Amino acid sequence: MVKNFIRWCVARGWKNFGQAYETVYRSGQMGPLRLILTNWILKFDLVIALNQDESSYKERFEKQYFEKRIKDRYIHFNFGAGGNMYPTECDQVLSLLETSAKEQNQWCVLLHCAGGKDRTGGVLGMWFMRTERVLISEWDGQNALHGVPAEGWWRAVLREYLYC
Repeated sequence: MVKNFIRWCVARGWKNFGQAYETVYRSGQMGPLRLILTNWILKFDLVIALNQDESSYKERFEKQYFEKRIKDRYIHFNFGAGGNMYPTECDQVLSLLETSAKEQNQWCVLLHCAGGKDRTGGVLGMWFMRTERVLISEWDGQNALHGVPAEGWWRAVLREYLYC
């Protein structure tokens, strides 16, 4: 059912939506109807939002929706102007992903940013490299820098994780 749901979403143009790991899903920012439908099918236990602000309608709706359902496991990382993410924040997100993937937890996780590409892809790339996980999607560790802007802080952060 999950694979069919993902195919259905992708066929309808859902922004960078997909399964990244067994219980980890990635996406761009979803509107209310998509969010409710996705949660109804997948039943998220942890939502990590990597957005620049919480002021948009979609962000406010998402926060209210998940705070009622999973309370303290809705986590928003605010990047501010320029979308900068610091190593301590990266480590917090990576620790949350690792905790969620442990066998005793097996939480269903939604990781997203506004577009579901740069920040989400960068964090997933770091997590896969750090834990040597095999990716479910066609995106693999060899392509960790693919899709990340050639200039800017994401590439620098990924290089730090790749070569340290």
